[in-house]
Amino acid sequence: MDNIIKQEILIQIESNEQFPVDFDIYWEWLDFSSKGNAKRAFYKSGFIVEQDFHHVIQTENVVKRTQGGGTQFEKIMLTIDCAKSFAMMARTEKGREIRMWYLELEKQWRLGKLDISSIGLETKQQLSQLLEAQSQIKLQQRALLAKTEHLEESCEAHEKWLQGIDAELDRIESPEGHYFTVVGYANLHKIKLGKTQANSLGRKASAYCRKNAMQKEEVFDSMYGTVGNYPQEALEFVFHSEGLLT
Repeated sequence: MDNIIKQEILIQIESNEQFPVDFDIYWEWLDFSSKGNAKRAFYKSGFIVEQDFHHVIQTENVVKRTQGGGTQFEKIMLTIDCAKSFAMMARTEKGREIRMWYLELEKQWRLGKLDISSIGLETKQQLSQLLEAQSQIKLQQRALLAKTEHLEESCEAHEKWLQGIDAELDRIESPEGHYFTVVGYANLHKIKLGKTQANSLGRKASAYCRKNAMQKEEVFDSMYGTVGNYPQEALEFVFHSEGLLT
């Protein structure tokens, strides 16, 4: 087992805090494959909040999202007894080693053989600096991840906007011109249509598209879910053939 881990466990035992063990660090010591797996195993173990562990949600405004909120982080701190028990439940070789080290230190403590001062002030300071650096790195990683997600969302929205512009330019330059729904084209020419007539015109416009290898689109409609979006050429032909345009 790493000497730094041994030294930190020694400091935890010396601590007067009720919950001196940080779960964010501890699950890696126990050799879990991920924090998610470690949390699921921990919560299934029957530990009691505020007796075996302390749980709090922290909000840190590391990155302001477009919705205006901060980023939330979960913090779990364990008692020494809880840490020992969870190490046993982890069923990993590192978990067994850590639990045995806890037991060995407590044994020496009871026999009066454990000299806390042997750690040395310099070692404590180095360990404290290391843990602080690890904490800062994790915060920076979370901030970078949040920024990356925000940039990806912005890039995706920008890409869709550019695609929309390209599609519209293609329509303007193509022989088919713009696309319209039947009702939209009728409104453009100030023609009033009933539902039955609009459906009939839509079927004829679809047939014209199939016959002439034109692409028909489906667009969102709040009333019908989706409706047909037809090339201008197809609608001009159908409306002229029905006598709706002169």
